[in-house]
Amino acid sequence: SNADGFQSRVFAEVDEIDVGLQITPLFMGKVELDQLVLNGMVANLEINTDGSTNWDDLAQAGEASESQPAAASEEAVADTEANTELPPIRFQGIRIADAQVSYTDKVGGTSVIMEDFSFSTGVVELWDPIDFEGSFRVENKYPQLDAQLNYSGTLIAKVLENQFGLNNFKLALDAAGEPIPNGKISVNMGADISANIETEIAELEQLTIQFDETTISGKAKVNNFTKPAV
Repeated sequence: SNADGFQSRVFAEVDEIDVGLQITPLFMGKVELDQLVLNGMVANLEINTDGSTNWDDLAQAGEASESQPAAASEEAVADTEANTELPPIRFQGIRIADAQVSYTDKVGGTSVIMEDFSFSTGVVELWDPIDFEGSFRVENKYPQLDAQLNYSGTLIAKVLENQFGLNNFKLALDAAGEPIPNGKISVNMGADISANIETEIAELEQLTIQFDETTISGKAKVNNFTKPAV
């Protein structure tokens, strides 16, 4: 249910969560799960005219738990950390379908809905590349804007080397509404994206941006994430 004083019936709910555990790999010290399915997720985020939000209770609960002193001694914590190495975990995939998130700000007069959200992956295994694709629609009431986004690519995560990337990343946007010149626009983008957290350098290779009848291609580099310099 939602907090008192807010218009939506619920803060968040999910129609279906489904995942299965395969037994045989457990005997070999591995954890293998069937496809994780999340259907019909709904979240309603609201800010009232007095500035209060329907997630204030969650934030306060988190602050309260962080302020409590740790009960375990340093030796107990060290023993726990030494014995919490996770076994290899493998998902057959992740699928999110028919999700919706709404955001209403009565102070700023904003009302945005993200709906028809879908997201799916191939096999998910620690440190291995993960193929993904998805789409969603965004509707903004003030000013009026309607946009459809589709995306796909392969996620690369080399955590020990502080390197992350998106290979063959593709993004397609179709939007219409008041803020857009001529009322509508179509944009297609493709690139190989890499980022190094330690050196704070991001690079875009094989970059292609096409909007309406115009095509831009090339590459880009961003130095210092905190103070970008392209």
